[in-house]
Amino acid sequence: MNRLNVLRGARIIALLLVFALLGTALAQDPVQILYWDQVHGDEAQATIETIIANFEEAHPNIKINREVYTLEQLTDISRTAIEAGEGPDIMYYDSGPAYGGILGNAGLLLSLEEAYAAYNWDERLVSVSRDWTTYGGTVYGVGHEFEAQGFYWNKRIFTDEGLEVPSTFEEMVALCGTFRELGYDPPMAAGWADWGGFPISHNWYNVLANSVPSDTVAAAISGEYPFNSPDIVASLDLVVGLVEAGCYDEQGSATSFLDGNAKFYTGQAPMMLMSTWAMQFFTDEITDEFGFMILPPIEGGEQTMIQLMGAVWYIIGDTEHPEEALTFLNYLVSDEAFRLWVEGAKLLPGVTGVDFSDYDVRPVYRDFLNLVSGWDGPVGYHLDVLTPANFNTTLFESTVEMAAGRLTSQEVADRINAEMERAVEDGRHADITG
Repeated sequence: MNRLNVLRGARIIALLLVFALLGTALAQDPVQILYWDQVHGDEAQATIETIIANFEEAHPNIKINREVYTLEQLTDISRTAIEAGEGPDIMYYDSGPAYGGILGNAGLLLSLEEAYAAYNWDERLVSVSRDWTTYGGTVYGVGHEFEAQGFYWNKRIFTDEGLEVPSTFEEMVALCGTFRELGYDPPMAAGWADWGGFPISHNWYNVLANSVPSDTVAAAISGEYPFNSPDIVASLDLVVGLVEAGCYDEQGSATSFLDGNAKFYTGQAPMMLMSTWAMQFFTDEITDEFGFMILPPIEGGEQTMIQLMGAVWYIIGDTEHPEEALTFLNYLVSDEAFRLWVEGAKLLPGVTGVDFSDYDVRPVYRDFLNLVSGWDGPVGYHLDVLTPANFNTTLFESTVEMAAGRLTSQEVADRINAEMERAVEDGRHADITG
């Protein structure tokens, strides 16, 4: 063998070794998953970071790159970014026709029909996880932040003032006057200067569910029953009654949503109508204890629990890593993550069959966990995750005007009914009765 051949052979071997080492290094590089999130609050932020760290430790071949946005930002950028090929692999967004439905109907989300079967999600998750993320007959999401609407009260204040927790809606309204006389301003925490003015509308959802039968509300959402029918107008009248009874802050229209809620957390307001989403703000620094129950029953109605998924995980349709994204999504609702969500973030995954007896949570959160796990009564609807965007915008704006006395209940009902009729004509409504 001449020297030239030896040198050539050595070079080839060296190159092969380089390529082998390079290939090994490339094979070890983890798959990068871009995750757009909207989880806020210190405890919730710490929890999701812990869950991601645990996941990456268990799956060293996958790296989660988390970016945090507000719901408003996601609504503004998600469709444009996804259509331009610049979206995430997985996104934590809202459900309903006005949010995830727009993306699903545009063909921008990955169908999760096979995943629900493969991961047994229909058995492991509450039914609304599928129901509220199905658009055009296809399921696209996994619901999270299982919530309920209800009535909160400050136990210390009620005890100090010698007052009983209301057993009816009428008693709750009467308490607003009693607390006003005792110097509590406002009796019921709320602020609607931002976030589209939705707090008043959310209070109405609670009243609507407890005064109008669920099948009637479902028909209205589906465009089969007028939103300006007398029974629905009467439910709006009850919200006007809360305003006239002095329940709300007179400066509510100048108070932000979070600042309004803070008046309850700090003991300025003894009552609040709000979903269990608010429980994540009951921090260790707050020493008062609170109670939570379904809205006290309204005369002529049936006590009903509004159940909803606060947000939803979706996988983007053009992701280059569907298998890894699904692995991460399944971990987010796993047994390993469940306790972290509940104890750390005060957020309840939509997982069934959990024994909460040994969970380390505040008494008010245990009230909710026990209530929802044993609830066998009627279930109501949280409208804006099921109704179209034009309806929601008009509703939020109109109920603020109603609270200010510039619109009547009938006028609000006429406005939202007209918007639903437009949505039905355009095929932008959700049919939840079929």
